[in-house]
Amino acid sequence: MSHYADALQILVVQNEVNLIDFFLSCRLNVKHSGVNCKSHMLLVCCRICFHEVLRKVIMSLNLIGKKKGMTHVFDDKGNVVVCTIIWAEPNVVVQIKSKEKDAYVALQIGACKVSESKKKGIKKPLLGHFSRAQVEPRRYLVESRIENSEGYRVGQEIGVKYFVDCQYVDVSGVSKGKGFQGVMKRHGFSGGPKSHGSKFHRSAGSTGMCSFPGRDFPGGKKAGQMGCKRVTVENLQIVHIDDERQVMLVRGGVPGSNNGLVYIRKSTKKRCVQK
Repeated sequence: MSHYADALQILVVQNEVNLIDFFLSCRLNVKHSGVNCKSHMLLVCCRICFHEVLRKVIMSLNLIGKKKGMTHVFDDKGNVVVCTIIWAEPNVVVQIKSKEKDAYVALQIGACKVSESKKKGIKKPLLGHFSRAQVEPRRYLVESRIENSEGYRVGQEIGVKYFVDCQYVDVSGVSKGKGFQGVMKRHGFSGGPKSHGSKFHRSAGSTGMCSFPGRDFPGGKKAGQMGCKRVTVENLQIVHIDDERQVMLVRGGVPGSNNGLVYIRKSTKKRCVQK
């Protein structure tokens, strides 16, 4: 909740009157209605205000890297810290979008050079896009909206040193696919008795009603595809940055398998504090 409160303070400074009025009116309605959901409404309103801050104020570049595995290091107090190793070669700026030409300001960044043997598989429009920027073709491209493009130029390389001035990052990736799974593994259902006579062990049980409404409501927890989805882990602490080896260590786990693609940005819910 403290991070949402910080976001509200930023909105007050920026004279975001409409959002603040909406936030106060929701609190007033909850107070007079007598419904015991004040904390929930407060959280929802804070989230709305926070996402507005995320859209307007806190803008960070998304750098492309690869998850290389996990390891552990020892901190100053001798405690073991479990870390994920992320390798990120210098990302190159391929295109700068301006508000006058594209209606918004953004940087298009590429990563992972394409080998000579695989350049023949690149489509001609994409080859022309790279040749116009005078950069070598990259396998992956990502676009990041920013507030101001001054200080950036086409062909500029951005490495892990970009995160030196912050302590926390958000990492996105595609989680490991686990195929079609039941409700116990997918949603953590406890299941039924394990004795032979129960005849109810790992099934989901009743999911709907009788003649009215005679159907299942959407959004219920059932068996189905598990994993293989875009997942973002927020507020991961940066343990170490090695600019020479193009490697950074973050505390905790990161979605995806080894050598899987990940997108790294400065944390939006925890302010980046100068180290």
